[in-house]
Amino acid sequence: MARVSTSDFWLMYSTLREDVDTYWQPIHDTENRTYLYPDPVVLSQPARRAVVRAVFAFAEASSFLLRQLLLSDFEERLEVEVVMALKELQISLANSGQVRKTTLRAGALPYIRLTFTAYSQLFPNANTPNCSGPAFEALAASVVVRDRLMHPKEAAALAVSDDEIRSLLQGFCWLNESMRVVLRVHVDELRRATLSTKGDVQEP
Repeated sequence: MARVSTSDFWLMYSTLREDVDTYWQPIHDTENRTYLYPDPVVLSQPARRAVVRAVFAFAEASSFLLRQLLLSDFEERLEVEVVMALKELQISLANSGQVRKTTLRAGALPYIRLTFTAYSQLFPNANTPNCSGPAFEALAASVVVRDRLMHPKEAAALAVSDDEIRSLLQGFCWLNESMRVVLRVHVDELRRATLSTKGDVQEP
């Protein structure tokens, strides 16, 4: 894959975030310079289903590009097995004794955990996200909802309950902020490295 930049990440992030906001529209609080989201139970069933799909498209694509960013900028600082996982590869041994690379199969949550764990290991002093707590568990529980909508066995499976849509969007808010935190850590380290390199240059 071609080298990925922070601009590539922001383009993907903002595009997919916009898909979520199209259905779950934030209200701009101009006084506090922030955005407030309405209770998602106001959403219709078609909108709820669209939001579920949009949230997981956001989660999987943003997580993927963060992993590519890690590889583009810091691969040499990562452990070999972490690099393999970030590249979605694993080693297999054939009966002939030949070592082969095969595709690593994992779901959205293990890859999100891998992404944030790799950042926390690389930058132990940074305030990187912790994949635990109610908000992360809310996101984890929503995987079942996404899978049910993607492979419905009956019409009733297409209904998204009030608790399910609230849980999904609680998880989304955590993930959205976590992505922004991790990217700030990434960009800050690039700036620090750039300044350090400039400082090492001797004037003629």
